[in-house]
Amino acid sequence: GAARAGPRSRFVERLLSPVVGLSKSSRQSFADLRPSERGSAPRSAQALDLRLVCAELEPRATGTRRAGKQSLIELTRGRGRALRRARERTPARSRANPARSRANTALFLANTARTLRLALSASSAAMAAQNDFRAKMLSMAKPAKLLRKTRLVQEDRGDDPKWWTRLPVHTLTFENPGGPGSPAMECRIDVGDVVKVVVPNVKPKSYSMSRQGDGEFEITYKYYPNGPCSSYLHSLAIGDEIQCFPKGAKKRNAGARVGLVAFGVGITEALPVAAAELEKREAETVKLVWASKTWADTFWHDEIERLLAARGDRFEVTYILSREDRDGCRRGRVDSKVLAEEFAFPGDVAGFRFLSVGTKQMMKEFDAMIQSLGYEYPAHKLFVK
Repeated sequence: GAARAGPRSRFVERLLSPVVGLSKSSRQSFADLRPSERGSAPRSAQALDLRLVCAELEPRATGTRRAGKQSLIELTRGRGRALRRARERTPARSRANPARSRANTALFLANTARTLRLALSASSAAMAAQNDFRAKMLSMAKPAKLLRKTRLVQEDRGDDPKWWTRLPVHTLTFENPGGPGSPAMECRIDVGDVVKVVVPNVKPKSYSMSRQGDGEFEITYKYYPNGPCSSYLHSLAIGDEIQCFPKGAKKRNAGARVGLVAFGVGITEALPVAAAELEKREAETVKLVWASKTWADTFWHDEIERLLAARGDRFEVTYILSREDRDGCRRGRVDSKVLAEEFAFPGDVAGFRFLSVGTKQMMKEFDAMIQSLGYEYPAHKLFVK
């Protein structure tokens, strides 16, 4: 029989939880079998017990990402459900045979252990590749000193201390990487390039560069109390340095009519893009739709008014508020009907271009809505890879 496993960590307990009820009945899976009965089970199963295998794999899983661990847990749960379904379909006469039942359970443990080994091996290889990629990115990073911190949206905690009615938004102004006199980062705001900020113990996070000026650049972010990346930026004090580098591989797909949708703080990329498009001769019309919860969640009003004053013949802005009625603003959320109304441009549809800025899920839904209106991607995308 196999040796007794030592103390198990929380990870191993979670990994075993879906099949712990099955394992109890066969903890001594082969020790309880008579020698004549052991031959009915596969030879490979005789040396394997899921508990011992998990204890063996645990040290190798220490560096595995949380998502990798969760995938192993889900895999085990799936195998546990499969075994339970198989038992329900097993004839009563087979279930009445303890030796066969123990052998089947032992086989399940062996197969699960083998599958876990393969899954962890693949996860380890992926983690090694990710570490190599991270090291390559970190080699490109340079220090940038924080010069100023400006609050754009005041937070509102509300009556419930555990719930934020409104999350704060800040702009951080950094010195160009390399110090005074250093050249600006090669970050093309007009084609959606981003600044990668190296966050401790987290993969580098992408932020839109909201402005690039003389010897400095700005990042505007919304602070999420439990977000590791925004919490890192929020903790910075004047004079602190971050490690960062530019990243982008998109190309501008020029068009005569440009429709932009900014979801919340996504305006920090959408408005600079709108301003850049208005500098291009071929962009005859630029329409910006900004979706927010309330008017208090919006900012950059002066910047928008200046752009309207300078380019009002070609530039238009629509505000959509989901939790407030306000004169001059639409009430509701962005959907196909709203997009059809707001982007009812005149002229040849072949020259229409679209871009959304928000969470991945929001942008995915936007793309689906635009395509449901008959626009094909990537032909009608403003930025293409």
